[in-house]
Amino acid sequence: MPRALPAAPLPRVNRFFWVSCLLLTASLAACAAPALRQAPEFPHEVSFNTHAYRDLSLKALRGKVVMLFFWSASDSSCRNAVAHVNRLRAAYGPKGLEVVGVHSPIWETFEKPASYVFEHLQALGIAFPVILDSENRIRAAYGSPMLPSVFLVDRNGFIRGQYGGVLDFESIETTLDQIVTEDGRPAPERLFVPTVEKTPAKPYKGML
Repeated sequence: MPRALPAAPLPRVNRFFWVSCLLLTASLAACAAPALRQAPEFPHEVSFNTHAYRDLSLKALRGKVVMLFFWSASDSSCRNAVAHVNRLRAAYGPKGLEVVGVHSPIWETFEKPASYVFEHLQALGIAFPVILDSENRIRAAYGSPMLPSVFLVDRNGFIRGQYGGVLDFESIETTLDQIVTEDGRPAPERLFVPTVEKTPAKPYKGML
């Protein structure tokens, strides 16, 4: 009986083609799943509405979903956004959401005093904790040149959504629906929401 001939090796062009396809697939997968960013801590000295918290920090809130709301009391868009933030806090608070406001002044001449911010907390009906970022250091750490801005931080401390300018609260709510149901395991990278900024940035000291 004649012996079977050994299989002929793939032509060089075929081997090159398949290797190229594998490399391209890996590159596309890397682009589709950007690395998640750990949310920076928010050190502060002055805060309001923190009576229910022994410590207001991301470390202390680990295991919760955190919405960071960067705002300025003198900006009308920020004031209008407060009602939406209050609504989301009421709806998602029972599911593990904590809202933390970060007041970042646009005007140094009159927005820095704590008394000015406190007056607006009362007028706007803000019951969630608010920390003062008088020098815009926290805002710079998050890379957020726009006001208002919202950052959604998952139970593991990773930023999963970032929005700035004209806030798309429908998109924010969609992302919240995803991350409040997670059980604290490492967050899948595919759920990262890219930055959404819809208005020109407002310059402030430290970011010029």
